[in-house]
Amino acid sequence: MGVDQAHGWLAFADPFHMDCERWVEQWNEAYPGLPLAGGLASGSPQEQRSQLYLNGEVFEEGAVALAFGGDLTLLTVVSQGCTPIGEPWTITKVDGT
Repeated sequence: MGVDQAHGWLAFADPFHMDCERWVEQWNEAYPGLPLAGGLASGSPQEQRSQLYLNGEVFEEGAVALAFGGDLTLLTVVSQGCTPIGEPWTITKVDGT
């Protein structure tokens, strides 16, 4: 599958050796409108070290991205570590999908 056939991206990045916020900004400029989900590789903050894996290889800096295409669609959900804003609402009925 070519990059031009991607419907979305799943990416994991090393936060110790790159400016991840700038990387995401550049990524979104390169692929506008396509969803990007993933996270930061974690490791010991004292050692400033983490690992990323791709096709049996180990990388200690950079990012790894996987493109989704074909009949697959990447849908994102906000979870872990997020704090709701305002009062919670209970949804009891919807109209449409």
